[in-house]
Amino acid sequence: MEDRRTVISGIAAALAAGAAPQALAQARGLSVGVIGAGWFGKLNLNALMQIAPVSHIAFCDVDRRMREEARALALARRDSVLPQTEHAALFADYREMLAARAYDIVIVATPDHWHALAAIAAMERGAHVYIEKPVSVDVREAQALVATARRTGVTVQVNTQRRTAPFAIEARERVLRAGLLGAIGHVEVFGYFHQRPVRFCRAIQPARAA
Repeated sequence: MEDRRTVISGIAAALAAGAAPQALAQARGLSVGVIGAGWFGKLNLNALMQIAPVSHIAFCDVDRRMREEARALALARRDSVLPQTEHAALFADYREMLAARAYDIVIVATPDHWHALAAIAAMERGAHVYIEKPVSVDVREAQALVATARRTGVTVQVNTQRRTAPFAIEARERVLRAGLLGAIGHVEVFGYFHQRPVRFCRAIQPARAA
């Protein structure tokens, strides 16, 4: 697999070199399939649309509301390199989505236990893959992913925004590596927004003593 430091734009460049001349890829736009149309599926596609021309989109999700919401958001975006003019194709089964047409890039953002199967299926169809972490639930799945990527020759990137986001790269270069923080002796990491709906947080709180 490609190093995590490879930015998502590198996938677009790689497919242009491997599947078609770059000028052709720019002219016709990229065909992108998204397997898993939840938070990260939408987020990853939005990031790609801002740096590369995406002409055809397909969403796959078992939740009809999720895939319909994703289609509406993609069509409404106005900051894309290539604004969308057609509704994205929708699927409930990723196998049907992959069989429907050839995709330049497939984004895999399903729940963890589906990552490996969906990614391998996409690679077998010749698509470059952007896969959410973790790539697998065990070592055997990870080995199968690596073997498939090497055999098919496609580009695979594991999503880690802290290594690919422009603002994070700029902060690393202009703050950390420039020495503005001095010698770092302690680091704390935290989330700045709730990861779960409030009702879930309330459900797991211990009961207060009377």
